[in-house]
Amino acid sequence: MPPKKSQALAEITLNESMVQEAVQKVRNGASTAFKAAKEYGVNRHKVLRRLRGIPSALEAMKQRKKLSDIEDKALCEWVVRWGILGWAPTKEELEEHASMLAKLPFAPGWANRFLERHKEFSYRRINAQTEARIWALTLPKIEAYYELVS
Repeated sequence: MPPKKSQALAEITLNESMVQEAVQKVRNGASTAFKAAKEYGVNRHKVLRRLRGIPSALEAMKQRKKLSDIEDKALCEWVVRWGILGWAPTKEELEEHASMLAKLPFAPGWANRFLERHKEFSYRRINAQTEARIWALTLPKIEAYYELVS
């Protein structure tokens, strides 16, 4: 069975810290890149790339993200709030709200990738009849109904 994501991430972080220690040793002039890599048990090419200023894949991915972790969390809370109110946002509304948060335009497929990252949210297509019922329900109609019932 493959390791869990958190366990794999911990291993990557540990390996990256070893690479950084090797890089620091080379920058201090205490060792060559090849000797430091061998001493710390890391790939020598990684050490050489970090010395040239090339970030790790994890760091590069963080730089490419459009939403920061805080903005991502705020967007999740917004979706949950809408769900509590009984009105789940559409993918278009999700993208629109995210672009408002980040002040950047988002590609049309962004909402699909957001939903892939956040498995706690599910997307369900509704049929035309259900959609018509949702749009037909208005506050004046609800108030009129309760006046009739009471």
